Amino acid sequence: MDTAAQATSAHDRLMSSIYKRQQAQRTAQGRGNGGGAITGVGLAPTTSGVGGGAYGLQANAAGALAKMQAAYQARWGQPLTVNSGGRTFAEQTALYNAFKAGKGNLAAKPGTSVHESGRAVDFGGAAHGFGPQQSWLASVAGQYGFAWTGKNFSQVEPWHFEYVGS
Repeated sequence: MDTAAQATSAHDRLMSSIYKRQQAQRTAQGRGNGGGAITGVGLAPTTSGVGGGAYGLQANAAGALAKMQAAYQARWGQPLTVNSGGRTFAEQTALYNAFKAGKGNLAAKPGTSVHESGRAVDFGGAAHGFGPQQSWLASVAGQYGFAWTGKNFSQVEPWHFEYVGS
């Protein structure tokens, strides 16, 4: 099997695993088995992953995120969904290999992604793209120890925020 085929296979297994985990979480929460990151439903705040906090974030980042989610809910009347949080090295490797093979989105080289530290979060729903929710989020994120760092990427990511501390 060539490198591109291996990357595609690894990416497909990773995405299948993530989808199955999300599906099980939605079912357990009584939200059915539809949805997912594509529709903006996002991940359930599982503590599995890199940092041991919700969404695989470091505990302090997860706590700050919960406060920011509450403020977002109060302001916009809808939940602030998370499409991605902390990632393991293996997950980052699979995403990077898929990207390099032309089968996935832009992904940082394994060992360089802030997602691997448990401090990065990618938002979904209305905060995923440019619009009033993302603009508001970018303006208040600092109050919760987050910063919109996706603006500094070679491919701007309006959804990417990092916990930088309070």
